[in-house]
Amino acid sequence: MVDPRRRHALTMGSEVPGGDFRFRVHSVFAGSLNLAVAGQDGLVTLAGAGMAERPRGIRLATCERFDAWPVMVGGEGRRDGAHLLFTAPDGRVVVAVDRAAARTARRRRLPHVAAADPRVKAAWQECARRLDEHQVAREADLRLVALCAGCPSGSVLGRRLAEAAVALAAGLRARDVAAADAAAAGLVGLGAGLTPTGDDFLCGFLAALRATSRAGDVVRRFTLAWGRRLRKRLPATTTVGATYLEGAIAGAFAGEVHALAAALARGDAGAPAALDALCALGHSSGADTATGLLFGLWLRSDEEARRHAP
Repeated sequence: MVDPRRRHALTMGSEVPGGDFRFRVHSVFAGSLNLAVAGQDGLVTLAGAGMAERPRGIRLATCERFDAWPVMVGGEGRRDGAHLLFTAPDGRVVVAVDRAAARTARRRRLPHVAAADPRVKAAWQECARRLDEHQVAREADLRLVALCAGCPSGSVLGRRLAEAAVALAAGLRARDVAAADAAAAGLVGLGAGLTPTGDDFLCGFLAALRATSRAGDVVRRFTLAWGRRLRKRLPATTTVGATYLEGAIAGAFAGEVHALAAALARGDAGAPAALDALCALGHSSGADTATGLLFGLWLRSDEEARRHAP
């Protein structure tokens, strides 16, 4: 007879802590569940089989509705050997995640995106149009078209986000790490929700810089130096926001970001569908991440076009 409490893990992110530890349920969503591990910074995310990989994630062998699990925010548990045991207040084990057969996933590198390539630019334009549809429908505070056109958004929050994003772009163009750090200070933790808009935008922007640079070149050196400063600002945001930003600084991104970057790199017709999958994350988190990614690619495309101009 199958134990209804037991779930089997397929993969674990390379950043998932090892050893014995205790944890607390930080947040629960339909498609994922976040754990705060005692004595560790950041969160570990449980995701169902149908979800893309997460940088600090454990993916299960079955599709799950985590909001239907018999666990609550604040509930506690522990690791016992290969198992993560979720316990009720009376100490009973209500869910057990068996990690014995799970493999540790290696961190994937983003594919290289030649931002000035005509095929990439055509795919970018399709994604930009699709993203704008998502942002109009959700009345997003930060919109890609406003950033690229230099037009301020309508809301007070939107204007603050846009001003900081434009200042960040100026820091990138000048390769001025201090200016980029000062601009990022206006984005970290800015916005509502467990992952504020400013954090999501920065994750996407970091992905753009990683995807359009190579080890040792000037943009990669700028990205690494800026990331070291950005890491010091993580206490200013939420635990979830800091977890994703920490991963992005280290070059680790959600599977949906990888899929969109790969589709853009190929310049194929699947890019808008990959964008839709990213925008499906959270209320606006995925769309805000896509904004940072597409804005960063737009900036890098302009740089490359000017560098190669006759």
